[in-house]
Amino acid sequence: PPRRAPAEGGALGMLRSLDVAGSARKVLAVPAMRVLYTLGAVRFMGGFAVLAFIPEFYRRTFPASAAAFSAANALIISLGGASSILASGYLTDKWARSEQRALVWVPAVGSVVGAMAMLGVVFASSFEVSIACLFVSYLAAESWLGNFHSTMQLILPPALVGSASSLFLSVGLLVGSVAPLLLGMMDKHLTNLGGGGAHLPYLLAAAVTGSYLTSASLYLFLGRYLKEIPGTSSSAAVLMPEVKSADDPGEEEDATAASGGLDTPEVACADDEDPLKKPRIFVADNCTDSMKKSS
Repeated sequence: PPRRAPAEGGALGMLRSLDVAGSARKVLAVPAMRVLYTLGAVRFMGGFAVLAFIPEFYRRTFPASAAAFSAANALIISLGGASSILASGYLTDKWARSEQRALVWVPAVGSVVGAMAMLGVVFASSFEVSIACLFVSYLAAESWLGNFHSTMQLILPPALVGSASSLFLSVGLLVGSVAPLLLGMMDKHLTNLGGGGAHLPYLLAAAVTGSYLTSASLYLFLGRYLKEIPGTSSSAAVLMPEVKSADDPGEEEDATAASGGLDTPEVACADDEDPLKKPRIFVADNCTDSMKKSS
């Protein structure tokens, strides 16, 4: 008798049914997501540099305060990081009632403050001032993470958020790990040249502040995609570039306003087999007529 093909069930069948490459293409097709991924990868580089080299910095600069640093660093990472995420979420919710771009402005400001505080960490003359600046840096700079994921959820349809998060963590963590590797190579090279370790504060200042300020700039750049939804009383918004019609530049905007703003970015046309083919921040060209009719 002919052999039966084994049934594709369980975890193996589920894995084979996943279209990882297709999901990645849909995510990366969105310009705002490419900016967001770049932002996250650059920010991971600064964070990994701090985690890897701040203990070595304090060992070299303040050797008599090693025990105090160990206790303080544990509290700063846990308390400062958690407080930063909670505070940024609260401030964003408050500010977003009047300005939707608060979603990207809050972490941008936090990143700038964190970068300035990091300069105080590496160039302070006393351990007490340096460790206080480290706490301020964590408290301000870690505000990026919660708003990062909130921005991702705003950009993409729900069916793609999980894939986008997994892709970001895989690529972002890999790229972020490059920073400690490069810093270690540079530190070793400069030490062999007879620097005596005095170069480490400058290496940390360049790597960490460069990462934080770059991520702040990219957050501000993301603000150009934020557009208030007309016709709603809430602060809801979508990340969408302006879409112009070839016949009438104002027709698409009129259709968006007439639809109340909420349904237009996620409109699914009858001839669309997969409504996820068009990311939320885009309006499908072949949906123009249906939007006009609905208005």
